[in-house]
Amino acid sequence: MSQAAQAVNETGHETRARIAQAAISLFARNGFHGSSMREIAEIAKVTKPVLYYYFGSKEQLYVAMAEECYARCNGYLSQAIPKSGPFRKRLRMLVVEHFNYLVREEDIARMLYVVAFAPQKGAPGVNLWELEQPHMDILRGVIQDGIRDGEVRDVSLEDAALLLLGMINIHLMGLVILGDAPTAQEIEQIVSIFADGVCVR
Repeated sequence: MSQAAQAVNETGHETRARIAQAAISLFARNGFHGSSMREIAEIAKVTKPVLYYYFGSKEQLYVAMAEECYARCNGYLSQAIPKSGPFRKRLRMLVVEHFNYLVREEDIARMLYVVAFAPQKGAPGVNLWELEQPHMDILRGVIQDGIRDGEVRDVSLEDAALLLLGMINIHLMGLVILGDAPTAQEIEQIVSIFADGVCVR
């Protein structure tokens, strides 16, 4: 094994993490066309050959970072939401933790917005529906538990999860475009409007 390959092997995780941080930041703020591999390499403090060692092209890097942003957000949510408890309490936590994470991880919020709502012409395509499925599984899981526990009516899981996702995404747009994180009152409105629509009366 060459010294270069050994160095890459020894620091692979840290190197990839630096590349990911730089790429997500640039893609989120400048878009696909406004970001160059040279800039990403400079910010990540790696050479271009090392960058291309991890990601064979700018297109591959963009798709990988889109996938990583979704995976990071979904991973956080799956750990942050209680596995059991009253439906409204879990629903509130679900909404609150969405925005806790997205406010804290501004670049990831911007990248999710760009990929889902503002894709650039000529940018690599991503399978948005496939990327959303782990997220949808989290939403469906909370709703399904509510149905099982008798707190939620026997509604369509898919329709209810899509409705909740839409309510969250409207505020994601406001966060990214206007810099306005939802207030506690707005979060309570999301919870109340959704829960009042699906809960047993």
